[in-house]
Amino acid sequence: MVTALSAVALLAADPLQFALVAVVGVGSAALLFGAYLRFRGRRLAGSIALVVGLGIVLVAVGLAAVYPAGWVTRTALVLATGGPATLALGLVPLRRSWTGGLVSLATALLVGAVTVRGVLAATDRISLLVALVGAFVAWDAADHAVGLGADVGRGAATVGVSATHLVGSLAVGLAAVAVATGLYGVGPSSVPLLSVVALFTAVVVLLAALTADLLPTGDGVNSRQ
Repeated sequence: MVTALSAVALLAADPLQFALVAVVGVGSAALLFGAYLRFRGRRLAGSIALVVGLGIVLVAVGLAAVYPAGWVTRTALVLATGGPATLALGLVPLRRSWTGGLVSLATALLVGAVTVRGVLAATDRISLLVALVGAFVAWDAADHAVGLGADVGRGAATVGVSATHLVGSLAVGLAAVAVATGLYGVGPSSVPLLSVVALFTAVVVLLAALTADLLPTGDGVNSRQ
């Protein structure tokens, strides 16, 4: 969740946009806190927190939709505010059958926000690439957490495995940023920024495929149960 919000913050261009990101962060935190309370048996308090969190993120998305700017900026803001909120909903196990779909939808929204934002000429390419890393890491960490929860149960101690996996994902993403930035720097200056984003995405997929067997999964946890 932190990486998703960080990615969205990198796309913000003014204080009002940063404020929208902060509102989404508060709403997403309320959703996760509500899920935690329900898991601890405090169903009423948890349900209230979930309703409040959902209301906050809906307000943020609504404000993004009427943001006083061009349609490209508004579209990027709607996608950016919807991404972390959808990810939080995916991590709130109200219905387990929705988890995978919501995590995938959140990733699509975050990547879409980065892509749409890349249309704007004033967007810094490094910020764009790092934001895409955040989207990739957020998806990978959420998918890994969901898989661990399904394999060993929500009450199992998985902090060490998850942290190690997160470090590996960050390393993959940062390596992809370095490669994409280097290729952009030695290439012709007329190369569109969206082409760099496409190249970066391809590099991420390639590095992820090459290192898939090196990143820890839930197997190590299972072996200790």
